[in-house]
Amino acid sequence: MEVQNPTIDKAMSQVNLSPSKGFFVNMLTRDIELDDSILDLVDNCVDGAMRNNIKKTKNDNPYKGYLVDITINGENFIIEDNCGGIPLGIAKNYAFRLGRSPDTPSDDGLATVGMYGIGMKRAIFKMGQHAIVSSKTITDSFSVIFTEEWLIDDNSWEIPMVPMIDKIEGVGTRIVISDLSSGVRHDFSGKTAFVENLTKKVGEHLGYIIEKGLRIRINDIVVKPKKISFLFDYNAKEGTGLAPYVYKGTYNDVNIELLVGLYRNLPEESELESAENGDLGSPESDIAGWTVICNDRVIYYADKTMRTGWGEAGVPKYHTQFVSIAGIVKFYTNKPEQLPVGTTKRTIEGNSEIYLITKNFMREGLKCFTNYTNKWKIDIEGEKENKQKAEVVSEKEIVKYFLEETALMKKIGDSGKRYLPRLPIPKEANKKIMIRFSKPKEEIDKVSKIVYDNYDASPSDVGAKCFEIVLRGKR
Repeated sequence: MEVQNPTIDKAMSQVNLSPSKGFFVNMLTRDIELDDSILDLVDNCVDGAMRNNIKKTKNDNPYKGYLVDITINGENFIIEDNCGGIPLGIAKNYAFRLGRSPDTPSDDGLATVGMYGIGMKRAIFKMGQHAIVSSKTITDSFSVIFTEEWLIDDNSWEIPMVPMIDKIEGVGTRIVISDLSSGVRHDFSGKTAFVENLTKKVGEHLGYIIEKGLRIRINDIVVKPKKISFLFDYNAKEGTGLAPYVYKGTYNDVNIELLVGLYRNLPEESELESAENGDLGSPESDIAGWTVICNDRVIYYADKTMRTGWGEAGVPKYHTQFVSIAGIVKFYTNKPEQLPVGTTKRTIEGNSEIYLITKNFMREGLKCFTNYTNKWKIDIEGEKENKQKAEVVSEKEIVKYFLEETALMKKIGDSGKRYLPRLPIPKEANKKIMIRFSKPKEEIDKVSKIVYDNYDASPSDVGAKCFEIVLRGKR
């Protein structure tokens, strides 16, 4: 049967395909967490500083002098910066559109992660029903107003731009979001740990930007960056000490830099026992796992899942035994569309070709140190000697060292180099076998009372003492 395709001029009427604004806004905000939407706004501030100061982005402190100030309470949310403001032409035609249009001016030369044109609007819709966005550049100033009426009116997709309402010192942007949704109002009210957790997350996810000079304050508290350093023995090139696995390469105009190694001593038996009993350990254990960075923005922090190579292709699943292992992988490019970043800027596209290629090196590096841990876990005291020979060295200094010691980096593939460390192994004379078993706590307490005359000894100490009693034939 032949299918007829009627011509346009025979159409009876028009079918309405215009979007429902409420549905659009709902779908836009449902897949992003509240704290991530705030991180989106801070990312926009960083992009503003980068545009305002593009010639300094290769300096060690390109963001020095720039400030992002965030105020959070149960009534409203305010974020303001001195990062250059939004040019009037960009504001009128592009910045407030819901999505990047084909004619949007490109950010050529900017190492950003913003590619979709939805971050600011999504954050506003996530938090409240009313917002004023004010901006001041060297030449222009204005305010744009979002209202509840606009949000429910499907016939109007334009919003008013008026003379600047809020006073801004210098050049920058100020966003005030009010008429907060009930859930957001609850999180912002001070009755929850939201602000504390947000401050921690900003320090983790924007730590590299902060290290380069940007100051961020949340409710007048200056955010401190989270840093990751590694144990490095400068004699390790002889195979006698600790050194991280290092890889540097390029793929489709993206520079890749990868390090994985030990950042602390191996966990002792008591720490493993505590973890098994639900104690997650000291705050420094938060560093363990992979930190994935795109253009200085942290996408994953201390990830311990399959998405960063744990538990696949011969790498064991993460366990407290591996708490001493940390890795950093950086992607950097002036062509952000080449980055493996998802729409929320807090996820990696797992099927991205560049990420799949890089993941092979991530897993290879992990195996070096999970194997090292497996070999030394039965001789923790002996392993401490390896740590004593090593220094705590920043990732930046390690990369600099290997760039200078070019003979250590071996070519791999068409455009990459790798340093595969030869780590110390236990001497055969020190070979030990670990004994581990579980018993009810009340039974362990009874035995502890017998062998130590108290109930305070750790389970591992109780077991070791019992073994010694039997071996020596006496208490």
